[in-house]
Amino acid sequence: MVDTEIICIFVGIIGNFISLGLLACAVPTFSKIAMNNSVRGLKLVYHLAMTLSSLFWVLYGMPFIHRGFIPVLTSNGIILATQLAYLTISLVYANDNKQRMYVGGVFLIELVVFGLAIGLVIRQSPTSKTREEVAGVFCIVSYALILVPEALCVVELQKTGSVENVQTRNLVGNMLYRLCWTIYASFKYDVFLGAVNFSGFLFGVFHIKVYDVYYKRYAKSGVEKKLETAEVQV
Repeated sequence: MVDTEIICIFVGIIGNFISLGLLACAVPTFSKIAMNNSVRGLKLVYHLAMTLSSLFWVLYGMPFIHRGFIPVLTSNGIILATQLAYLTISLVYANDNKQRMYVGGVFLIELVVFGLAIGLVIRQSPTSKTREEVAGVFCIVSYALILVPEALCVVELQKTGSVENVQTRNLVGNMLYRLCWTIYASFKYDVFLGAVNFSGFLFGVFHIKVYDVYYKRYAKSGVEKKLETAEVQV
């Protein structure tokens, strides 16, 4: 039989490659923002929530909380770097100073919250098991904050029926990312990692399904418009 630790290492490597892929998917967005000199359309609330969640998952993967969770640490480190890049470019190309103050202010609050969380984990948690539980609760709460802007994106898609602004590569990448770490958590018997990523995977499947429904309608309406134009020309 294959050792479960080898499987975890293999899955962890895949998870890190997916994280790098998500970073690569963000590069065209960065270029577009730089060319347009505007962050219009960028979901700042989502990226701020992702930044806080990534900070807590980096903490969760630290050796003093989890031994053998280095793949979780490095993968979320890549995601954190991606989100910090989003925040940096949003500060540089913000539409106005009010938007800069909003992004900078919320990020500073997140750093304060993260610092307090570290203090709570280290000082009030004498054993590694307690540290794991406390850090895990922070991870779940921060993930719940991500669900709000993600749900709003689905609602907006259902309201407008427009799929032009939906980044399909990110949707698929996020779903595969969640699936990968769900598998990793199942072999590690980690409740916190498994619960967050499995729920994220299910939401990703739902989001893609909604996108597929409206994409077909959008494509169908596009074909009908072309036919109408051709009939008029005739």
